[in-house]
Amino acid sequence: MDGRALKIIALAAMVCDHTAMALVEPLGQGSQAVQAASASQMTAASGAILTAAASQAAQMPASAELLSVGWLTVYVLLRVAGGLAFPIFAFLLVEGFLHTRDRKRYLAKLCVFALISEIPFDLALFGTSFYRGYQNVFFTLAIGVAVMMGLEQMGPERMAGGGNAGTGSHAGTEHHAGAGVRAEAEGGGRAVPPAAVSVAVTAAGCLLAALLHSDFGWSGILLIAVLYMFRFDRARQMIFGCAVSLAAKVTGPFAFIPIRMYNGERGRQMKLLFYWFYPVHLLALGILRRFLVP
Repeated sequence: MDGRALKIIALAAMVCDHTAMALVEPLGQGSQAVQAASASQMTAASGAILTAAASQAAQMPASAELLSVGWLTVYVLLRVAGGLAFPIFAFLLVEGFLHTRDRKRYLAKLCVFALISEIPFDLALFGTSFYRGYQNVFFTLAIGVAVMMGLEQMGPERMAGGGNAGTGSHAGTEHHAGAGVRAEAEGGGRAVPPAAVSVAVTAAGCLLAALLHSDFGWSGILLIAVLYMFRFDRARQMIFGCAVSLAAKVTGPFAFIPIRMYNGERGRQMKLLFYWFYPVHLLALGILRRFLVP
């Protein structure tokens, strides 16, 4: 399975997830509210109407409950499918970071689309054009790229004075790291443990995501960092990726089934498709929500 197929799976899962939150959840809540209001009005009637209304009102909870179960079933199924989206996007983000020629431009592009997508995101999920309590996933992805840049610049390869991180082989990385340890020992200096550096950089990214209340928050940043740090060891990348993805969604680990099938090929390029698809589909959901949700 190439990168293009993975993107299509992730996009489909994302649409399911957003449809559940933008339409199914508010429509289900609205329908139950209408039923409850109708029952209340009937109970308030008098005389013969009160008797008939009481009989109907007694039946309303059952029908409302059935309706609630129906909406809940659709909601759960869509959210289960939606759980596949972010782990795949996180994996593709790491792959894109490793192959891009200009990482600063990569980061800038994510930041620009984070701003472009915020109003459509708020319209779709919160029914308002501005909601500062929760930010779209592009903010999380941008922070994730910044964390990877930090890990690359401050990692053992750079501290050792070696080559670019993320561009050589696993053996080459170990060689540079070992050279750094020897250099520190010969110079009488005190080396900063690579693990401590990685933890500090990742923790800073997690904290920023938590403060911004970006989609998937600290768990999303942690997942991106784990996928990046174990990029040379696919088995550990899958194991730790599955474990961390549980913090975001219970169904997250299932995303690693198609990820495990990834063949390393980028496939036919869909330049900027995801970037523009994200705000456009959210805007469409926001418009539908405005007309359909009572």
